[in-house]
Parts: sequence; structure tokens; C-alpha cells
Amino acid sequence: MRGDHLGVSANPALVRFLSFQGVHVLEVPEGESAKTFETLEWVCEQLASLNVSRADVVVGVGGGAITDLADCAAVYLRGVRLIQVPTTLVGQVDASIGEDCVNLEAGKNSWCLPPARDGSV
Repeated sequence: MRGDHLGVSANPALVRFLSFQGVHVLEVPEGESAKTFETLEWVCEQLASLNVSRADVVVGVGGGAITDLADCAAVYLRGVRLIQVPTTLVGQVDASIGEDCVNLEAGKNSWCLPPARDGSV
């Protein structure tokens, strides 16, 4: 099985540790600026270049915007497994209720998906 793939906005020590363990780390902007189709497309293109399969896992580590983006990215290949590790209160709430959205010019959380996770921590 391939190593886990991680969408994360994290501290450098965590990124180095995970990279050393063979985990592919994708860093995206923090906050609402991450929740765009442009960022989602970039993440999915990175998953494709890493040859991610449905046997792999996307792990979202961060606040509510990162967990939303990870949820949306997990629809890659019609459903890659997903685990959320929310690091903020908003992220914990979003991970528990499955608000999986990106923003459009029309407004915040304008495009949403049903939940697609295997677990939350």
C-alpha cells in the first residue's frame, strides 16, 4: 500500500517528521483563502501526480477551512478515504457535522458536498 497523503497547514517540525515517514505533505494557504476551486484543483492535480488511489488516505490537519478543503479533495477518484484532524474549535465542529464547502464569488460556503470521511480525531 502507498503511504498516506496529507493536506495540511502545519508547523515545520510536523511537516519534516511526516515527510521523513514517507507521507506526502501538501501545504495550502491557511484560512478562507484555501477554500477555492483553484486550490481544490491544485490539490487534486497533486494527488494525481502522486498516483493516489482509492486505497490511499487523505488526512486533513488544520482549522475549519483546511478540513473543508480536505473533504472536497477526498471526492478525487470518486472517493478517497478521509481522516480529519481538526486543530481549531471551528474545525472540530465542521469535522463533526460534515460541512464540506468551498467559496465562490457569490459567497462563503456556496458550493458544498455531502460528508465523505472515514473518521475524525
